[in-house]
Formats: sequence, C-alpha cells, structure tokens
Amino acid sequence: MDRQQRRGHLDWVWLAPRHLLSLAVVLSLVGVPVASAQSRDSLGLQRFEEGKRAFDAGDFETALNAFSASLASLPSPNTRLYVARCQRALGRIASAYTSFAQELEPRVPHLTIRVPSDLPDDFALSLNGKALPRSAWGTTLEQDPGAVEIVATGHRLKAFRRRLTLEEGAKEQVAVRIERLPTCYLRVGYAETLRHDCPVRRACGKC
Repeated sequence: MDRQQRRGHLDWVWLAPRHLLSLAVVLSLVGVPVASAQSRDSLGLQRFEEGKRAFDAGDFETALNAFSASLASLPSPNTRLYVARCQRALGRIASAYTSFAQELEPRVPHLTIRVPSDLPDDFALSLNGKALPRSAWGTTLEQDPGAVEIVATGHRLKAFRRRLTLEEGAKEQVAVRIERLPTCYLRVGYAETLRHDCPVRRACGKC
C-alpha cells in the first residue's frame, strides 16, 4: 500500500466515527416525535377507557377529569361529547352547552333565504311547509341535514319554489326571485269594435 492509499485509509478510519455519530443523532431526533406521538395516543386511549368506566359507574367527576385528559392528548369528537354529558350530569349546563356547541357547530347546516325589498303586503315565505316569520328573512338559519323546500307566494306573484339538499356543515344561500303577473290585458281592436257596435252611435254622432 503506497502513501496516498494509506492516507485515504487513515482518513476514512478517522472520519467514520464522526459520521456515525452524526447519523445516530439525526435518527434519534427523527424518532423522538414519532415515539412522542405514539405515547400521546396511547395515553389518550388509556384515559378515555378510564373515563368510560367511571361514567358507566356514575362517577361523573372522575369521568370528566379522565375525558378532559384524554381530549388533551388525543382530540376526538366522541370524547368531547362525553365531556359535555359529564358536565350536564354534574349540573354544569353552561359548560355542557359550550362543549356540545364546539362539537356540533361545524356539522350543522346553515341556510340563508334572501328576498327583494319591493314586496307586496301579503307576501309569504315558507320553509318545509311552515310559515317563516319576517324576522327570519335574510338571516342565517340552522337546519337539520336533508331535503328542504322554500316556497314564496303573494298577490299577483308567480309562486317561487326551490328544493335543495343540505349536507352536514353546508352553508347555502337562496335568493327568492319575484315574477309579477300582469294585472290587465289590452285587447287590440277594442275601440274599433266598439265604434261599429255602439248602440247609440247614431244619437251621439261620435262613433
């Protein structure tokens, strides 16, 4: 082995431990978040099971603490609902309402029905067959998921109908279109007919 080959060999031997140490550090850092996430998930599931056992036993205070800890480690809609149920059982109605709202609000469909300003006095708006008060016109209404029907009627107006299906979390807007019906008809040639058929045309002399 010549001098250059020996130098390359010695360099490799000297650098290898440093590279291995760096690689070990990188791998350990990559593995920490994965292990930590798995630990949090495991803890969340464990605390949920503890809460469920306490809830079934009627120990709602212990169940609430366990479910809250589970929610912090492993967020879940089911866990949040159990938190609200515990709060309701403990008489904490406001807290239960807030917990239920936080869970259900993103899933509730919202519907806004917009109407024009120039409406007749007898204009009526209905939603699924029930009259909708004027205070609800143009406001956002919370609805159950499923099919809805909007009907608008009024004197000398063509009835407006709109059917749609609301999905969970949907935000829909419906603009009511007003189409007025004619109030009279103009019969072309009416004056000419009257002139020939007028029973007093000879007396008045104007027909």
